[in-house]
Amino acid sequence: MMRDEIGFTVLELAIVVVLVAVLASVALPKFYRLVVTSEIAGVEGVIGTVRSALSMQMARSLTSGDDIRQLACGGRLALYPLRDLLDKKPKGYVGVVADSSRRGSWYDDKNSHELVYVLRNDKIVVGIKGKPKKLRWRIEAAFEKVSPFNDKKVTVLELRRVTAFTWAE
Repeated sequence: MMRDEIGFTVLELAIVVVLVAVLASVALPKFYRLVVTSEIAGVEGVIGTVRSALSMQMARSLTSGDDIRQLACGGRLALYPLRDLLDKKPKGYVGVVADSSRRGSWYDDKNSHELVYVLRNDKIVVGIKGKPKKLRWRIEAAFEKVSPFNDKKVTVLELRRVTAFTWAE
């Protein structure tokens, strides 16, 4: 008499489990690197956008005869980098607040007028203490020489890092 058995043997199930484990051990590190790379690219993209918008604001202020030093941190008309410069805010923008610990968020620091990003993954930067790790930038006035042939200088606005950090490898 023949029995019709439906199902898998223990050996077949063990082989499937081993194959899935091997595939996961190869795929997960690659996926993690992809997530890290995307967060770094996102941060650098927002900073580039803010720098570009700052250049346009500086040009508008110079053509209207305004003292652009007043737009820098500590100035009478200090800008909040994201609120005042960008029409479209980045994903995760919280607003102008005193502090936020929400991971993956951007905010303009209410007290210091600094631009702050709260990292999703603390392991992607080196050189910052505390948790969650926060990256900070501020608008500062700087003086650049107009020409190598004379000493005339012009005031410019720059978005500079406040926190010293390097991206982890």
